Amino acid sequence: MPLTPATRTLASQIVYQIFPERFAIGGGLAGEAKLADPAYDVPGAGRRAWTDSPVHKPYGQQFYGGDLDGIREHLDDLAELGVTAVYLTPIFTAPSNHKYDATGFDAIDPMFGGEPALERLLEALHARGMKLILDTVLNHVSDRHPWFLAARDGDPRFRAFFTFPPTGGHDHWKGSAYMPELNLANEAVLDLLYRRPDSLVQRWLARGIDGWRFDVAQDVGLKVAEDLGAIIRARFPEAWLIGEVFGFGGSWVASGRGYHGTMNYYFGTALLAWLNGELGAVQMNRAVMDAREGCGLPGLLNSWATTRPVWPRPWAGPPGSVWPCWPRRPSRACRCSTTGRRSA
Repeated sequence: MPLTPATRTLASQIVYQIFPERFAIGGGLAGEAKLADPAYDVPGAGRRAWTDSPVHKPYGQQFYGGDLDGIREHLDDLAELGVTAVYLTPIFTAPSNHKYDATGFDAIDPMFGGEPALERLLEALHARGMKLILDTVLNHVSDRHPWFLAARDGDPRFRAFFTFPPTGGHDHWKGSAYMPELNLANEAVLDLLYRRPDSLVQRWLARGIDGWRFDVAQDVGLKVAEDLGAIIRARFPEAWLIGEVFGFGGSWVASGRGYHGTMNYYFGTALLAWLNGELGAVQMNRAVMDAREGCGLPGLLNSWATTRPVWPRPWAGPPGSVWPCWPRRPSRACRCSTTGRRSA
């Protein structure tokens, strides 16, 4: 597939992903002092020493104090690695450590230092010729978001922002009731998310960020992705739009519509299935070629959003060799563990 100039530029970057809460604490603060900030006074919050193990539950409610100033103070280290762009997982206000359950899109979470910290980080990145990609979710919000609270209280305008089945409850993302799904068939919702100049997506691009990575990007539907792409390309032709697409991503980037690129898990699924003996070499090769031709970019083997491949002790093969497996579907011959799931 021919690549657009924006996709070619994006493909040439060395992007470093950061989970802000766990990267570094800025300003010379120790963890205890940082976690004393009222921003961490959220229900169920666990305040952890920086050296504590990350295995405490619930995983999404454990806080260590990382922030945007901590990232800024380590940019020289990233530059030394050759990094040209930094991608942050969500930084908008939210009660969790991962922030995929946003309670608003107008402010940077005070846990991370608020808007002043983002402005300092942007200035420092751009001074080094580095770009900033932010992460957001167009599919769902927190059940503490003002839109959902108003909907739950019966406000007809915001009630239409969500789906409330006659049998009770509300539509939510993959069994997570605390993340109600937005009704993307509602034009008013699309206006607030990306269509208006002061919408979520456009507002922060105008403030100086260089691109977006959209979580669960396939859940919004191809029509919304193409509409988003057309609107953003018209006003911000240099902005990068990246979609988290778990299936085949060709349609999402075809002919310059939709996203500039996807995270392309299709590639990794095929390759790891072959390594685990679940897919023949011919089928794997065809799938990898399809992924390359359809998306225009190489894929990735795994990320924080997937179960990690595990390299166990040697198997009954050549001396010193190991058998890689894909723990989502371990073979009967596999003796490795199935740890490494996404924290949420």
